[in-house]
Amino acid sequence: MIPRFVRTLRFKLTFFNTIVFAALIAVTCVLFLNLQRHGMTAALDERLNTRADTIIEVFKAEEDLGLGIGRAPSWRPSIDPTRFPSFYIQFRSESGRNIIFRSKTLQAVTKTPAPIAPIPTTLSATSSPHDAGVADPSNSGLEDASGKPPAAVSSALRDESPTTQPAPPPVRLHYELPLSGAAAALRGHMDRHIETIVGENVNAFVPDGHGLRLLTLYINPKGLEDPEQRKCVPFFIQVALPMYGIETSMDGLRKNFLIVAPIVLLVSGFASWLLARRSLSPIGRIAREARELTALRLDRRIAVPEGHDEVVDMTQTINEMLDRLEAAFRAQERFIADAAHELKTPVATALSGTQVLLQKARSMEEYEEFVASLQDELRRIGQMVDSLLTLARADAGLSPGTASPVPINEIVMSAVQSCQPIAVQREVRLVPKLAMPGSNSPELVVVGDDDLLHSMISNLIRNAIRHAPVDSPVEVEVSAHSGEAHITVRDSGPGIDPPYLDRIFDRFFQVPSDQHRLKGSGLGLAIAKGVARLHGGDISVANRPSGGCEFVIRLPIKTR
Repeated sequence: MIPRFVRTLRFKLTFFNTIVFAALIAVTCVLFLNLQRHGMTAALDERLNTRADTIIEVFKAEEDLGLGIGRAPSWRPSIDPTRFPSFYIQFRSESGRNIIFRSKTLQAVTKTPAPIAPIPTTLSATSSPHDAGVADPSNSGLEDASGKPPAAVSSALRDESPTTQPAPPPVRLHYELPLSGAAAALRGHMDRHIETIVGENVNAFVPDGHGLRLLTLYINPKGLEDPEQRKCVPFFIQVALPMYGIETSMDGLRKNFLIVAPIVLLVSGFASWLLARRSLSPIGRIAREARELTALRLDRRIAVPEGHDEVVDMTQTINEMLDRLEAAFRAQERFIADAAHELKTPVATALSGTQVLLQKARSMEEYEEFVASLQDELRRIGQMVDSLLTLARADAGLSPGTASPVPINEIVMSAVQSCQPIAVQREVRLVPKLAMPGSNSPELVVVGDDDLLHSMISNLIRNAIRHAPVDSPVEVEVSAHSGEAHITVRDSGPGIDPPYLDRIFDRFFQVPSDQHRLKGSGLGLAIAKGVARLHGGDISVANRPSGGCEFVIRLPIKTR
């Protein structure tokens, strides 16, 4: 199971910062090492070029240059530019196959071998003097007065003493700088070629097998066209330096980086952890304060920190969301209270009527009057329940199966026809004005739920009938403006007082006036507003200068 702290944002930020910093350190180390190697290699090349220039200048100063190189192998300049212990210098013939000269650094002397063990040459006891080629003194009688043998015998005796063979002379080894194909291509061109040589060719005389930095220069003297006039035959000069100094420095730098990099990463990781902790501490505080918010404490807000960073923006956004939630929650509370009140009133009226009716015997006319009153109250309750269900559908949103293309003219005429009986009862004329399609203006069509659209238009028409004077028109006009379908409902009533224009679409809100003759439930305009917004539109209201109100529904037109 993954530990909890590994899943925290603080750990993720720290891990990410450490990885990025490690990558930066690695890239920096590689770049630094490459720059250091390039710089040291350039300094080494500069030394090689300087040494080659010195050799050329010395050779040019010698009058016997032509007799020296290529014609007199024993020649040496008066100032020997090849006596530098750290340089490997070699002269090759023009063909590249023969070595004309090599410096002492390319020559090695082996240790002198141990002398061979003495070989005894004394005569054995069974051998005779004849076997050694020496006369027997006892038979010759040639002893002197002192009793010593003669000179011939003394010499033979000396030869019988142990002898040691002489040691062989020391062996001198010669090493050779290679001539690559790119360097041999300089033949005939006064140019230089610098390369790095590694491998078995140089491991024998280069310390630790680090390789050589080799400069090859082709010398082409003047008078080459006439062999009799030229002072010197063409040849190659090769100057090399070992690279163990560069490799040693690079190894030291790598070791230092390997030691320093983990320490730097640990320090950076710890610093990232502290920085992430400090940066995320306001988020933790916001989370703690948000946990304390409940439905009973929606009036509380999260403290906004100082500054202008993302945390401040997030805190302000959360507080704005809490404002909207509180407003919606309070509106929901008012809606529930108003709905309960509106439903309680007819129920209480019917209940009190039945109690009065049962107190004593009643006539048939009284019973019929009570039933008619009860029917009106039940009808009112049914209308309110239908309104609440419609409002709930508008709040729930459009389901995928209910949205379909709906012609505006058809839905308006359907709503006008459904409201015609109420208009006849109230002695109000309904005047529809439809948008006639033409060649340049096709029929207006919106996408939505036809039942909800019908309820929206019907509520506006009934509201206009309720407030219109007797024998006055209620206009229902359909038009198109800037890709929107406008449905305008106008009446000639008393209008709405300006202080109530902003609240006219609130649920259960009714203008406190006795001028209207038919009291509604206070949900019709709220339903219309919700349905319009559900279909991507809106409703606006304004008082007409000539009197009355004008409600305008704006819905987006379906495009092909």
